[in-house]
Amino acid sequence: MSTTYTCKRQANVFLNKDGECIFIMNEVTYDSNVFPHTPRIHVFHIGDLKSTMEKIFSYAADVEGGMLASPNGRLTPEGYIKSWIECIKRPYFYDPEQPLDFEFYRLYPGIKRGFIEAVEERGTPKTVLNHYDLAIKFHAYSSIPKTFSNDGYPYVGESTITGYMPNKCHETPPPHPTHFIRLDDKYEPYYIQMDENGVGISAPVWPYRAIGHYIESLYEQEFSHPGSYKACITSFRDFLKTLPETNPGNVLCVVKPIESSDDEYMAKRKRELIDEYGNGSFDLESVPSDKRYYIFNGPVRFTLKDTSDWMAHGYGSSQPVQVQESLFL
Repeated sequence: MSTTYTCKRQANVFLNKDGECIFIMNEVTYDSNVFPHTPRIHVFHIGDLKSTMEKIFSYAADVEGGMLASPNGRLTPEGYIKSWIECIKRPYFYDPEQPLDFEFYRLYPGIKRGFIEAVEERGTPKTVLNHYDLAIKFHAYSSIPKTFSNDGYPYVGESTITGYMPNKCHETPPPHPTHFIRLDDKYEPYYIQMDENGVGISAPVWPYRAIGHYIESLYEQEFSHPGSYKACITSFRDFLKTLPETNPGNVLCVVKPIESSDDEYMAKRKRELIDEYGNGSFDLESVPSDKRYYIFNGPVRFTLKDTSDWMAHGYGSSQPVQVQESLFL
């Protein structure tokens, strides 16, 4: 599996016609499976503050999973988020009246043609200001001219437009979700998010996926509790790490019903599970340990048969897991 290595991050800002700040995210990267390893800068997002923050936290989730990393091996999701927030606090100047770059190559021909046709149809000067929304719609980010060299050196000065300026907040952030069960496997434990009644509402995932999903959900919290992401991510990691294994005898596995929308493979997989386990409902304890991987990654829902012990320990209640250290701005 390829890993993308991030070397440097930079941001620009300009005002759209409504006076709203539009941020451009630039990142110097290279891929582990492309040789020679030549870092290059590219635009990978353009949009308002909310969509920019959402993109930052989404990519931070990839850092947790290892798909996005640093050449020195020391990048963490928290560090990645912090570096981007520093960038959008002090973004560089951008002239939105400069023309779009139609020589870009990072698009399939059909999508590129659709983008160009949409720009032509609008009939306004082919500038970034007039058409950045179409670049977003068609993911034509490479049409946005860059103001940085491939090593991230800026060709322009810092912007006079105020970037992201969060207000200081010392309130405790909202609690992270505690409705989880842990099911151990040969290599890594699986975690399933449950509703308050002990019914599974997510597929079983390894720790990095559970943490990654949580990181993605934090972007809106940054606006109400700026800087709280670091303590929250740490607390959630500790919560998953200390969550005890759920007794497999207390976990009921239910094969999802066959639906008309299922493709041939999915319908076949469901029939096989129903044939193997009778009526399609069985205890996880009855599945040999070397076959549980296929259950965890199959079309199965998981439910706790008895929630009393789970509730007693607070894992299924609304009791928040306390954040021990709040690192606010």
